[in-house]
Amino acid sequence: MPKPGNHDIKQQREKLTITITAATSPEATKNQMKSMDAKEMVQIYQEAINEQFVERHTPKLHGVNKLSNNAYRFHCESKEDPRLLEEMDWNSVFRGATVHRRKYGIVIHGVPKED
Repeated sequence: MPKPGNHDIKQQREKLTITITAATSPEATKNQMKSMDAKEMVQIYQEAINEQFVERHTPKLHGVNKLSNNAYRFHCESKEDPRLLEEMDWNSVFRGATVHRRKYGIVIHGVPKED
C-alpha cells in the first residue's frame, strides 16, 4: 500500500480543524486575542465549549495556529468536533468572533470573480 503524500496528510488534518475570525471584532478584542499565547487561547475557548456543550458530546481542542487577518485555526480531537463547533456562539467568548467561511468554494481559471 503506498504511503500517503503530504497533500493527503494535509487534507486529513484540515478535517480536524475549524477557523475562527475576529475580522469584525472591535480593535480591543483583536489586540487581546493577538497578545494571547496559544495555550491560553485554547484554554479560554475550551472552557466556553465545555459550558455550551453540557448536555451532549463536548468537542476537545488540541491547539491553535494564529493565521493572518485576525483568523485562528483550532485543531480538534475528532472529525465531528469541527461540525459541532460551527453551531457554537463564538461571540460569547470574544466579541465579534465568528466561524470563518470561505468566500469561494471552487476555482475556475480564466473566469473573473465577479461572474
